[in-house]
Amino acid sequence: MKKQILLFLFILPAYYAPCQVMKLTPGLTLELYGNVLITLDNLNFETDSTYWGYGSRIVFSGNQNTSISGTGLMSLGAIKIAKTGGAELILMRNIIINVSIFFTSGLLNLNNNNIKL
Repeated sequence: MKKQILLFLFILPAYYAPCQVMKLTPGLTLELYGNVLITLDNLNFETDSTYWGYGSRIVFSGNQNTSISGTGLMSLGAIKIAKTGGAELILMRNIIINVSIFFTSGLLNLNNNNIKL
């Protein structure tokens, strides 16, 4: 019984902790092929590793400002900006987009960075 309670106490904070960033840590390579959809609702996207989005799509949605940051190689397939209430997607680094950018609502703040299309 004591082991079960201790396990519960370690899992509980992780379960209830608010997630504010999707982070790819060094040493990881994430490659997405085909029609893969990732929706980041009020989440920042940070990669300190390698991200290849061959034909995949990332949707940045929500009512809060979020960012794309990190030091690793980032090559996105397509992104869709669907922010509400005047929220922004802020670039904290240069990025490569292989397919397209869709603007539904919200703002894209380049923040003195570049997008290679």
